[in-house]
Amino acid sequence: MCIRDSSKETYTWGLGNFGNLGHGTTFSHSEPRLIEALVKSDIQQISCGTRHTLAINKDGEVLSWGFGGDGRLGHGDSSGFATPKLLELLKGKDGLEAMIAVSAGDCHSAALNSKGELYTWGSGSYYKLGHGDITDRQAPRLVKQLLGKT
Repeated sequence: MCIRDSSKETYTWGLGNFGNLGHGTTFSHSEPRLIEALVKSDIQQISCGTRHTLAINKDGEVLSWGFGGDGRLGHGDSSGFATPKLLELLKGKDGLEAMIAVSAGDCHSAALNSKGELYTWGSGSYYKLGHGDITDRQAPRLVKQLLGKT
């Protein structure tokens, strides 16, 4: 589980086997624990997937951590991270606007920017990335079919 409190501090708890809690370890926690790496980061939104987590900071930048299988963290490979890592591949991409929403799925991820452009990455099975195929994407890719519709 993950939550942002009224002071915009971020807490996670639950099964941490994959570093998905963001505390720098793979330990599990039965009660909410502050993510020290995000203190004073002014997190705007957070989303927990099965084995990974995504967050957006005050600058509209996406951070990801946890299990990296299928490229679900979006860093261009399948590496995992036990602490939040800035998703550089979305930062400033093609004059990219600030991100306003993220969603961490079972083994895929999505981010929506302020222009209404949706980016997806991770496991493409069952066509869930919206790119018309079942290819896994290890980096964020614009869902072109939705341009001008979101």
